[in-house]
Amino acid sequence: MDDVVTGQVKTLARAVVEKVAPEELPFFAATCEAYFSGRRSARNREDVLGFGLGEVVTLVGPVALALATSTVHHLAGEAGRSVAARGLSAFRRWRRRRSAEPPREEVAELPELSPAQEAELRVVLERRARELGVEPERVDEVVTALLSAFKRDE
Repeated sequence: MDDVVTGQVKTLARAVVEKVAPEELPFFAATCEAYFSGRRSARNREDVLGFGLGEVVTLVGPVALALATSTVHHLAGEAGRSVAARGLSAFRRWRRRRSAEPPREEVAELPELSPAQEAELRVVLERRARELGVEPERVDEVVTALLSAFKRDE
């Protein structure tokens, strides 16, 4: 996964954790590190989360990262190179602005979703959340939190 996609995944997943499980925020960076290093080295594709929690999921962070990854891949497939180009452009602007500042938590620019895209993505994410073992009563909460990250503050 390149830096732009990784940044978008982290931004989406952080939005979910902030809304659904804020008690996990103190170790969100470590969860991201484990998730992304596990996905790079994972040989066992049975492990859907990428770092050994495929059987029992009690933390929201790993699920949020997996759903965010599915989201970014779905949108990239749907929108093609234009989404990636906008993300890369935003990332480059961010890097130029931040080059003189100490490193901070990155926040990627996300595209705005049309109502049809949001409805389609909701179906995809609800199915994926169930596959990941999210408790049925939490599926809507997690998916809604992820989709809310795409809403522009008016």
